[in-house]
Amino acid sequence: MRTDTCLLDPVPWGCCVADENGVIRHWNQRLVQWTGLPPARVLGKTLFSLFPRLDERRVRRRILATAATGAPAHFSPVLLPQFFPAQGAQAQVQQATVVRTRTEGDGGAELLITVADVTEYAERAARYRSLKDLAAAEAAQRHMVEQALRQSETMLKDVLDAIPVRVFWKDTDSRYLGCNDHFARDAGLDSPGRIVGLSDDDLIWAHHADRYREDDRRVMSGATRRVDVEEPSQRSDGGRWLQTTKVPLTGPDGAVTGVLGCYADITERRRAQTEREQLIAELSELRQRLEIEVVTDPLSGALNRRGMNAELHRAVAAFGRWRNPFAVVLADMDHFKRVNDTHGHEAGDLLIRGVADTLRLACRETDIVARWGGEEFLLLLPATQAAGAGHLMERLRVAVENARWPFQGRDLGVTVSLGAACFDAEDGDLEAIIQAADQALYEAKAAGRNRWVVKSPGGEAAPAPPWQVVDAC
Repeated sequence: MRTDTCLLDPVPWGCCVADENGVIRHWNQRLVQWTGLPPARVLGKTLFSLFPRLDERRVRRRILATAATGAPAHFSPVLLPQFFPAQGAQAQVQQATVVRTRTEGDGGAELLITVADVTEYAERAARYRSLKDLAAAEAAQRHMVEQALRQSETMLKDVLDAIPVRVFWKDTDSRYLGCNDHFARDAGLDSPGRIVGLSDDDLIWAHHADRYREDDRRVMSGATRRVDVEEPSQRSDGGRWLQTTKVPLTGPDGAVTGVLGCYADITERRRAQTEREQLIAELSELRQRLEIEVVTDPLSGALNRRGMNAELHRAVAAFGRWRNPFAVVLADMDHFKRVNDTHGHEAGDLLIRGVADTLRLACRETDIVARWGGEEFLLLLPATQAAGAGHLMERLRVAVENARWPFQGRDLGVTVSLGAACFDAEDGDLEAIIQAADQALYEAKAAGRNRWVVKSPGGEAAPAPPWQVVDAC
């Protein structure tokens, strides 16, 4: 052995001497300590037979290259566990180096293989890589956050510019800090950025600046909150309606830092609302007219049969609850066919309207008049018994008899016959009461017309001449 091997035993790293075929010639004490293999078991043997896990082709190629060229071969700590696998050795991470020490006369070469414990350096490198990776991760995270913030700011600007609402924000001195595109255009500016640092005195609505500053002051002081306040525009664009909101801006500590405001042009909505309210009023009025028309006789203006039926049923219900008596009167125009035959239907219509008006004027305020059909009228007399019905029928008869209606150069007149019946507990059927009144009317007609009859509870009629009041039923 040409290498002075006694110099290799005390060194703190593992050393072995081998030829270019990997045959071991020396094995120092550090390798014995690390591998647990004494020199007697390794000398004369090849590395590849001792350590079958080695990649023989790769390691041999690098050893031969070192033997041939003299260039050292370095095995990284990543590959070392396959090169010199430790068996209970103290070293955790090892790095191997192969150098050519001399060339022999027969063309062979002597190689020195050193194995160093680089655990501490590997740990430092690992910590460095970890810190480097952590710094890179933090930088990447910061970049992502900054990018997300820029995207969020861009998105917020796009949203503010896209919505049809004007948005602005001011500091505590009522100087603008920003606004969206719609507000900038309303302010006469070509971009939102130009409003920063301006006040309302600098904008096209300067003549309202004092009012706006006072609004800002009151909002920031907490004296008022302007939320969804609808008001007419105070600017030169008269006729517009705005919905305005102003709220205080606060910092993280809760202190007021300014005011945030927005307003929307609600002119079209107000116009639509006004039109809707007008339409509702018109429909309500139309409904009322229709409700009146559906129960009103178009010729006489009095209630029709349908309207009177509703009133009669209400009177029956009131009687059942409070025992309020009422009377029903049927009035029929005498010799009406003769009027139509002599003067025509136009004259007949004139008399129907005239008699209806006369009956309404002669009745009490609580009495109800209806055209029951043709020339016949039905009257509902609340809180009325037989005597009262008789007195009222006499007044009605006289009023009609004395009335005149001009027609084609002459005055037309007519008389009426009337029949009445009272609604009480024994005769509690509405249809029977109307039939009783009709029977009384028939008897008044039969007695000579232009008179009235009140039907008694027992079914007997109490006829009377025009001037006599009969106290029947």
